[in-house]
Amino acid sequence: MTTNRSTEELATRDLLVPWGRRRWHGARVVHELVVGEKRIDLAFIGKDQIAGVEIKGPKDKLDRLAGQIATFSRVLPEFWLAYHPKWYDHIEAMPTRDLPYGTGRVAVDPNDDSHMRLHVVWGQTGQDRAKTVPLLELLWRGELMAVAARTRVNLSKRDPIGKIIPELARHLTGNQIVREVCRELRNRDAFPAFPESDPPMGDKA
Repeated sequence: MTTNRSTEELATRDLLVPWGRRRWHGARVVHELVVGEKRIDLAFIGKDQIAGVEIKGPKDKLDRLAGQIATFSRVLPEFWLAYHPKWYDHIEAMPTRDLPYGTGRVAVDPNDDSHMRLHVVWGQTGQDRAKTVPLLELLWRGELMAVAARTRVNLSKRDPIGKIIPELARHLTGNQIVREVCRELRNRDAFPAFPESDPPMGDKA
């Protein structure tokens, strides 16, 4: 168990994980997935879909929230924001440029029994199928090369990521990109930031 997180955040994760497993059946649950230069708190990775959830508890600050949302919603086909009711008015008042339409929102509220409950404030979000190429940024170089080998995209082992991603984007369809990225993330054998992430799924071609 990672120890540098608040009790409230850990309790929120414990509540969100089963909710996500029900919503995205069969998905691999990953804690602290690197997206760009940031980390999203939870990711649910299916065979052909990825959804991310960012958590804002009562002890968090919101000064980085707009930047986090911009990064996560640019890359991830489905993005959710889970937050304590303390932040409800602030989040609902955010301009659309900072809280894009379709961002799923879940209020995480302690009830009278000192337990936690979820309330889906806005649940109309879905997979944005236009977001395909940015998903390649989630992969490590070795994973990108594995995708190239499977899909017969001719690349050199010396090619930099700056060439690998454009070449894959040029040769693969959107559906191929999503499936290949999901496969690599479901099989990745290293998520050390939070060891309670699901183990690798062992997906085959």
